[in-house]
Amino acid sequence: MIDVKVYSLDGCADTPSTVELIKETAKEMALTIVFSQVQISSSEDVERYKFPGSPTVRINGEDIEPAMRDTDNFGLS
Repeated sequence: MIDVKVYSLDGCADTPSTVELIKETAKEMALTIVFSQVQISSSEDVERYKFPGSPTVRINGEDIEPAMRDTDNFGLS
């Protein structure tokens, strides 16, 4: 089972296309995923989820952007 989470700010213009791409790709590759979205709405959420920016995609807890895996630059952006 593959756990896919999308973390995003409310109103992020890139989130809907990111979600659609994830779902289409999983379907095309016949992958079984557990998909969820996490809404980031406070500085507490930023720290809790170590949120570098919107949208952030993590597969099995690991950011899909290698450069973001070790960052400590988090914020509501």
